[in-house]
Amino acid sequence: MFSRFAAMFRQRALDRDLNDELRSHLEMAAEENRKRGMSNEEARRKAMRDFGGVTQVRETVRMREGWPFVENLRRDVLYALRQMRKSPGFAAVVIVTLALGIGANTTVFSIVDAVMLRPLPYAQPERLVEVQSREATAIVGGAVSYPDFFDWRAQNHSFEHLVSYHDGSMTLTGVERPVHLDGQAVSWELLPMLGVGPELGRGFRPEDEKLGARVALISHRLWVSQFGSDPGVVGRTVHLSGETFTVIGVMPAIFRFPVNEPQNDLWVTLAIDNDGTPRANTANRGNHSMSVMGRLKPGVTMAAADAEMKAIAARLTKQYPDTNTRHNSAGVESELTALLGDTRTLLMVILGAVGLVLLIACGNVGNLLLARARERERELAMRSALGANRARIVRQMLVESVALGVAGGVVGCALAFLATPAVLRLIGDSVPRAADAGVNLPVLGFALLVSLVSGVVFGMVPAAMAARGDLLSPLQSGGRGNTGGHHRLGSVVIVGQVALGIVLTTGAALLMTSFVKLAHNDEGFNPDHVLTFQFETPDTKYRHSRPAFYREYFEKLRGVAGSRGGGGIDAATDDG
Repeated sequence: MFSRFAAMFRQRALDRDLNDELRSHLEMAAEENRKRGMSNEEARRKAMRDFGGVTQVRETVRMREGWPFVENLRRDVLYALRQMRKSPGFAAVVIVTLALGIGANTTVFSIVDAVMLRPLPYAQPERLVEVQSREATAIVGGAVSYPDFFDWRAQNHSFEHLVSYHDGSMTLTGVERPVHLDGQAVSWELLPMLGVGPELGRGFRPEDEKLGARVALISHRLWVSQFGSDPGVVGRTVHLSGETFTVIGVMPAIFRFPVNEPQNDLWVTLAIDNDGTPRANTANRGNHSMSVMGRLKPGVTMAAADAEMKAIAARLTKQYPDTNTRHNSAGVESELTALLGDTRTLLMVILGAVGLVLLIACGNVGNLLLARARERERELAMRSALGANRARIVRQMLVESVALGVAGGVVGCALAFLATPAVLRLIGDSVPRAADAGVNLPVLGFALLVSLVSGVVFGMVPAAMAARGDLLSPLQSGGRGNTGGHHRLGSVVIVGQVALGIVLTTGAALLMTSFVKLAHNDEGFNPDHVLTFQFETPDTKYRHSRPAFYREYFEKLRGVAGSRGGGGIDAATDDG
């Protein structure tokens, strides 16, 4: 086997040695004939006749010393490349047609891979689940209140860790100018649940949830941009929205939580929602404003955890009917499933649509190859007359089509590489985890697979024609081959293309109609010349004076040149 493998890379040297050996053998046989009294010409002719076909012997030796299939495939590939060079215009049309279809599929698959196929960037992500509060008859879950979360955490037996989190955006002061920071207020078990640790310092501890605790973990990006990558930042005090926090750690550059919000700058504990009064968020069972994420214990199924959380929610409803009647149940589902929501269906529909586009492209190329096969009938007939069987000819035509498919795939990957960033800018943050999309190794593998399959699909039409047709009739006087089969196959391909085109056109028309309706939907107000923005009023400074602050703020805003008025909405929620 080793010698056969080595022979693949020494073919020219082996051919020279074989030719020398054959020539030496013939010369010795001719010399023996001359000794018997024959002339030089007669001796050589008899030696050749006795030896047999030199070409056949050479091919037999090659088969014994190498791998015939690999050698024949190499020849087929080289012949396919020569055919592409011989007809560059035809090859260019086929490659560009395929590149558009393969490029569209590769672009969409890169997003599907990042959003749906890639696991969450945490330890054992299959055990991470989302736990939601819901009404027993409702399908869709909702947010959770702090007291309910505390009871869930204390009473469950299904989770290793159960973590609450909600938006905790703050303003960093005490630097050159105030900086708005996107953040999250979380319970202390966040890092143990995710199976990650800080790059510098430590993670949260149970005591960091207690009344008055003010500690923060900062992102690697914030550490670099605002603190100059100073390792001494751990233990330093910073001012966040009017309060003093101690930085206890710096998270790695790749860390993100929540995973669909890659821009978070810091994480603080739920202690910021506790001021020790009965009105604090941590004591308000009616304020459902948090998300809850958990890690299942080994061996615990999602169905078992779901049943347990429903039982706990039912007990809390009986215990607190005033606040929990509308939240008398709970639901547990995979974190990735909860993260994707309806996005999964949308992406699969888009992937199916671009798949139809590729099928149409394959139909176009199939018809082109079928037309070209008519032009090559005499060539194929000549090869058949010289000894090539139908299987050999069919294989050659499939290799040619696959070579074109791979070339189209290479150009399609280049198009996908250019198109993916533009598509990501277009969809923005509307699709979770889409920002991670890119042309990586799995995507290139997908593109290669699509290229090979496409080459086989559109190559089957002329290959089938070659297998079924009469290869010898074109060589006969006036013979033009069997064109009826060509026309039938071409008609079938065209009908398929038209059917797929109608499906795509109908879907595009429906989408465009929906878009127009949404674009002209009556919002109840005129959005022209309306600006929106967010700002924060820390509880420590504005808890009792927030209404007066808003009145003064909007009075001053109305006095700004070019402003006709203003209004505000408090983002806090309380559905109790």
